[in-house]
Amino acid sequence: MIGIGNGDSTSLWYHHWIGNQPLYNTEGVRISDSKAHWFVSHIIRNGSWYLNDIQHLIPPHIKSLILSYPLSSNSKEQDFIRWIYSKNGCFNIKSAYHLQFNNEHATTSNNIAWQKIWRIMSPYKYKMLLWNSAHQILPVAVNLNRFLPQISPTCSRCHLHAEDHIHLFRDCPKSSILWSYIFQRLWSASKFNFNSFYNSDWTESIIFNLNNSMKWKNIFITAVWQIWLSRNRAVFYLKMKSALSLYNAFYVDWSFANICSQGKELGANQVPGLTKKTWFPPKEGVMKLNVDGAWKSDAVSGGGGVFQKIHWFLVCGILQ
Repeated sequence: MIGIGNGDSTSLWYHHWIGNQPLYNTEGVRISDSKAHWFVSHIIRNGSWYLNDIQHLIPPHIKSLILSYPLSSNSKEQDFIRWIYSKNGCFNIKSAYHLQFNNEHATTSNNIAWQKIWRIMSPYKYKMLLWNSAHQILPVAVNLNRFLPQISPTCSRCHLHAEDHIHLFRDCPKSSILWSYIFQRLWSASKFNFNSFYNSDWTESIIFNLNNSMKWKNIFITAVWQIWLSRNRAVFYLKMKSALSLYNAFYVDWSFANICSQGKELGANQVPGLTKKTWFPPKEGVMKLNVDGAWKSDAVSGGGGVFQKIHWFLVCGILQ
């Protein structure tokens, strides 16, 4: 779009300097033969707009736009190209990125209720992953292939189809088995629309899953996280989890998230007069042993403990 200085180099009718398009293409504008060659400078006098000669040729809303356009006090200032997507009219990379991003994801942005993602009771990194996947900006093979043609767009887990978001998180055989386990063992809601779950595109799938109950949203976001971990394990370490190992990892993760979310709900709705249970130091002359353990699906496990006296004094620790 052209910014107006003195108007000497900008066509009044055929350059885009006001409104959403050039005036010749604007409804309600008439161009007389005697004024078809005019420049914008023809309607500027003494540093102000002078529209008497054309007000019968332009509709009222265009007249108002022109009169509201600020003119330079310097009559020697040249016309210039103005970047309409920034506040100061100057081009910058940030505004260009947002323009491109908004154009590519207009449908997604208009339809997805983003606040539903951030309200899910799950770790922030899970929600961030789901947000990125909803925008379809994760480095899946198809996206990488667009910029680096030497990278194959084929799924690194099934080696059958291109790896886009819908394939990675739902249609890949390695992922569909996980969903089958979930529906068989954990989720058998009679009102659940399996047709919408399995037969929608990725944007529609995100919208559908976010419109379900909080329990399902917790299941869905945890499954998405575990599928992403499994995919990265296959890509970077060339190791593939079995279907049962993937489900076990998901189930432990989801169960732990459930416990944590229930604790948050309890904290938010604490009954007056009751307090949460906390760690209490042992009595004088007595030691207390606190233990913890962890395991991984490939049979690696470990545990440890700490002997403590009163006032948090560490006696010794054990690790196995």
